[in-house]
Formats: sequence, C-alpha cells, structure tokens
Amino acid sequence: SISVGFASLQAGIEASYPGYTPDGYRFKQPVHFSDGKVELDFVSKSGPTNYTVTQTKSSWDSSAVLDNVIKPEAGDNYTTVTERGLTIYSYDQVTTWVNGGIHYVIEGDAPLTPEQKRNIATSL
Repeated sequence: SISVGFASLQAGIEASYPGYTPDGYRFKQPVHFSDGKVELDFVSKSGPTNYTVTQTKSSWDSSAVLDNVIKPEAGDNYTTVTERGLTIYSYDQVTTWVNGGIHYVIEGDAPLTPEQKRNIATSL
C-alpha cells in the first residue's frame, strides 16, 4: 500500500489499495500511474489469469457511468447491484462504479464471481 500511496501522490488522486483480494490472487508490482489515474494489477498464483483495478479521477455520478460507459459498451446486457451505497455495474469481464470522485473499473480474464467483484468494490 506504500507504493499505492506514492502513485496516488504522483497521479494527483486519492487512490487506494483494496482491503479484499480473492483467494488465489496476489498484487503484482509495480503500480502503474499517470495524471489522474492509478492501475493495480493482480495475478493468479496458479495460472495465467489476472485482473486490473483502475482508479481514475472523475466528476461522474452513477447515472453518468451508465450513460457514458455501460450503455455504449454493453447496451442492455449488464447487471446492476447496489451494495453499501455503491451502484455497481457489470458486463462481460468489466465491473465499474464511482465513489468519492473516483471512477473504478475491474477488468481482466480472471474468473471472478459477482460476489468477489462486490467485495473488491466495497473494500475500496
């Protein structure tokens, strides 16, 4: 989490490290960052699958995520879950939401369950 803090300062956003990592996955250094964006990669301990948590500075609310990301990318093929005050959208291998001025995206080829994705989301 020290490297996430450093990347946050460099990127100019309040990025955070998830409090939950699914069993069988580990954080892979380094943290990638650019202006207003931080990316954390997680890899399987037993195979080639992975997922990335991207955090981007944003002024969007949940409706803006729906209009600007979900509808153009997934049309009507998405699910919505509300958990701990977060509206979490999922389609294909993508899960996304906004909270506190940060737009979060989880994506990759890891076979994460909806519950695991919700746990990651609520731990950020």
